[in-house]
Parts: sequence; structure tokens; C-alpha cells
Amino acid sequence: SGDLLISVYRGGLDQSNGEEILYRSRDQGLTWSEETNFTRQFDLQQHTAVWQTLRSGRILGVIQRVPIGEFRDTGTTYSNGPPGRKPHPVRVYEYTKKRMPTSVCALYSDDDGNTWNLTDFAELPGTFENRSCGRIVETPDGTLVWPCHTFVNNEDEKAWVFSPCILRSSDQGMTWGDLSIIAQGERDLGNCYNESDVLRLADG
Repeated sequence: SGDLLISVYRGGLDQSNGEEILYRSRDQGLTWSEETNFTRQFDLQQHTAVWQTLRSGRILGVIQRVPIGEFRDTGTTYSNGPPGRKPHPVRVYEYTKKRMPTSVCALYSDDDGNTWNLTDFAELPGTFENRSCGRIVETPDGTLVWPCHTFVNNEDEKAWVFSPCILRSSDQGMTWGDLSIIAQGERDLGNCYNESDVLRLADG
């Protein structure tokens, strides 16, 4: 249709109690009007992590629900690194209340954003701490690739050492799985990796 759409998180404290609003422009961005209040329409407590327009024309937003458990600082550190590399001590945390698995749902439109649908939340494989900062890539066979970051084991989670990964969807973003780790964080060196992105090059 040539319309421009933008999703904006409006108001709230620490991105916890505001509203996510979809705005539409019909004049190439000169003026904007409020189109949909996702927070009110779907009674959402979270906001979208990433948006993508697929080749099918579907507009897809992925919403990630990240439960935050109660934890305390144990006062100990990791400080053992491999030979030749200087270790960097990192704090160790202990959860005092079991943290629930992270889950995601899909917010999508198949009619240029005029009407929207929301899937149920489904648990992700692995333990995820935060939403992705990267974009979704669509491969030639229609597979969607979403960059995220995760903890690969309980010890990394206690030290908050992230590892970048990708999740895949083969059903237009309705469900996600098939986890692959890109690079594992180095707990003993205090190195973690997050806010990753992926890019599909011209040669495939």
C-alpha cells in the first residue's frame, strides 16, 4: 500500500508500565496518526523485541516474556582463566526463587497492519535473559533466523555470562526453536557476548 508503520513505546518507567503504540503514515512520513494500541488491545505486559516484514507480506513482531527471579550476591567470584590469558573475576549470583523459562509469542498482520493477531506464549529452548537487539533474517526457503543471547549452563547464569545464539522458525514466526550457539561466553575470563546481529550476504 505504500503506507509506513512504526511501533513506539510511549511513557512508563524503565519500560515496565508504558504502552506500545502503532502509528501509520500515508504521506511518506510527513504526518503520523495513531493506528493501534497493542498494550490495550491485547492486554500485554511486554513490548515487542523485534519487527520484520516477510516476503509473504506478513508483518511480524516477536514479543519475549523474560521472568526475573529473585537472587542474591553470594560474595564469591570466578577467577581461574586458561594459561596465557588474564582472568577477570566476575560476581556469582544465586537465585533464591526459581526463575521460570523465557517464552515468546508472535504479533502479526497479513493485511498491511489493519488487523492483528497474537499467538499464545510458548517456552523457548534454553535459558534466555534478555530480548534480542538484532533483526530477523529470512532465508530463501522461508526459514526465519532470529539472533538472541542465552546462558548455556547454570554456572554461566549465576555469573550472568551470556552467549550469542540464533533461533529458527519454519512457520512464519509462529513458533521458534532449533537453537544454535554462535560463540560461548568465557566465564573464567569474565567475557560474555550479547546484542548480536545476523546478516544474509548476496552469495547466500
